[in-house]
Amino acid sequence: MSYLVILLSFHLSWASGSSYFSNADLESTLRSGEVDNVMIFTWSPHMPLSIKGLDEAIQFTKSNKIKLIVVLDPNCDFSLAQKVAFKHQWPDTYLKTIQSSKLIERGLRVHYPSYLLIKHGSFSGPTTPGYKSKEELDRMIGMYLK
Repeated sequence: MSYLVILLSFHLSWASGSSYFSNADLESTLRSGEVDNVMIFTWSPHMPLSIKGLDEAIQFTKSNKIKLIVVLDPNCDFSLAQKVAFKHQWPDTYLKTIQSSKLIERGLRVHYPSYLLIKHGSFSGPTTPGYKSKEELDRMIGMYLK
């Protein structure tokens, strides 16, 4: 019985906390001005290339001084996402599910992974679905962030 209470308690805090990336979070990012370039990356623990892509996006954005915002597939098995994040030593912020209607309208829930770039507070280029190699990321950044 106490196990069930703990599980319910966790589920309720997840559902009611700031465990999702909302329109307000997006607006804050667009207005912040703290960085010129942002990459939004969507991932799902059910898609192996989105896991590989996230590891590569982390390294790529660090080396190119691009802020990385990571959002999770809201329809995924959350316990699996936690296990994957733990194994890869990703921060808990990578477990925020995408709930921003503005990002959903831009197609960020169509495929995992997907990339969306922001330059100087505005969207730059289309949402780009599918795994991208370092070379493809370089081309994408060259087209939309330079």
